[in-house]
Amino acid sequence: MREGINMDDLNLGKIITGNPGRDAIHIAVLPVIVAEFRIYPGTSVTFSNPDRHEVVTASDNNAIGIIDPFLTDEVKRGQKCWVFLYPNTVTGLRHHWEHPDIPEPQPEAEVDKNEVFRILKTGAEQKWLTTFANEQVNMSYPELMNMLDEYVRTGESHHLSGIDTPYGHEKKLWDCYEAVKGVKVPDRSIPFTCSC
Repeated sequence: MREGINMDDLNLGKIITGNPGRDAIHIAVLPVIVAEFRIYPGTSVTFSNPDRHEVVTASDNNAIGIIDPFLTDEVKRGQKCWVFLYPNTVTGLRHHWEHPDIPEPQPEAEVDKNEVFRILKTGAEQKWLTTFANEQVNMSYPELMNMLDEYVRTGESHHLSGIDTPYGHEKKLWDCYEAVKGVKVPDRSIPFTCSC
């Protein structure tokens, strides 16, 4: 837009008076799904559901905008298209717009990059724990990790039925567990007992 020209001064949607000259504008757009059999380009629409993803034809008093007027064909039920929101209805415009009738999308949870790096870095430890679980104590990896978590919390050893206690693996077991979990284990004793 030209310096000093306010978008409100353009009076979009109204007959031009005077000689304003050329300009360029921002228009707030929203991707929506058509919920009617068909809607034509330029048709006034409103929301048809509470989550405000679908639109239907609207009367002028409850419309939020119009179907993309640059489309060259109708939009059929289930198809996605842009709705051009009416001028002067958004409350903020920074290429990311706000509208009083449209809730903000929830931000995605931020990724803890250190945690992602730790998980990627501990692939060899997870592999060792999986092999140990399957071959030494007849468990799955999740079962072993749950059992070790319980041992760290309570100090109670897990009884192995029909299997000898796998002595000699304590150091490697706890080293791998600590790497995968990102914790320090104070009691690094063997967390198993057997009937022998």
